[in-house]
Amino acid sequence: MFCIAYSKDGQRFASGGADNAVVIWSAEGQGLLKYTHNDKIQALSFNPVLQTLASCTSIDFGLWMSDGQSVNKTKTPARCVACDWSPDGQLLAIGLFNGTILVKDKAGGELFTINKCQSPVWALAFCPQKFETSDNLLMAGSWDQKLSLYSVQGGKQAKPIGNEKELGFDPCSISFFPKGDYMAMSGSDKKVTLWNREGVLLGTVGEMDDWIWSTSVNPVNKAIFAGGNNGQIQLHQVNMNQVHGLYQERYAYRELMTDVIIQHLVTETRVKIRCRDYIKKIAIYKDRLAV
Repeated sequence: MFCIAYSKDGQRFASGGADNAVVIWSAEGQGLLKYTHNDKIQALSFNPVLQTLASCTSIDFGLWMSDGQSVNKTKTPARCVACDWSPDGQLLAIGLFNGTILVKDKAGGELFTINKCQSPVWALAFCPQKFETSDNLLMAGSWDQKLSLYSVQGGKQAKPIGNEKELGFDPCSISFFPKGDYMAMSGSDKKVTLWNREGVLLGTVGEMDDWIWSTSVNPVNKAIFAGGNNGQIQLHQVNMNQVHGLYQERYAYRELMTDVIIQHLVTETRVKIRCRDYIKKIAIYKDRLAV
């Protein structure tokens, strides 16, 4: 077994592995449907809107429609190692072993390619929510030990956001929290780490004795599951406390764990201060703010 993916409604999940087969299961574990590729299944992802399943192998990717019997398969220029759908279900991103990212439409048609690097794009995830703009936010981790953020504008293009982040390890998995503010990442550093959606490292959640290939955030209770190369599975519960300060009509609070929002409670005006580092305490007095 190489990969498992749940549908957004939780009514079915899919599994794939070395036998070249994709099996779609009910939530109770009853087999509903099975189809095969001509190579090992490397990645799976359910469309959050259309309930379409994307299955990726070393030579192609397929799209299974819940209302159809056939599976449309398309050749890829290199081995697929990761895939994910945009939150509106209109875009499919596929990370390849040659360092590129294919962006497809909901029917599998080619839109454009992101040339990230020369190393495998092994970790790939769309942010489940859109913030401030109508663009999709795509996180991509590659085995040149870098994390890239892209603003994907419809089906037209992807623009890099800021500079690439130096990780110091090979990323294997990225999983967003349901509101999209934070994400968990794991890889060759044998750690599960917590990041915000701007790519700022917040801290270490847990560690193992071997590479951690898979990380997934529970959409209900925010627990983080991690699977390691040593065959172990770990569960981590993450609690994020509110950090804030108040003086008369001025209120300051932490956002994304790295920014401070100062709000006037009467006029409701707001100012954001980007600290870009983990904030532990906030104090406000008259016209002074301590962080």
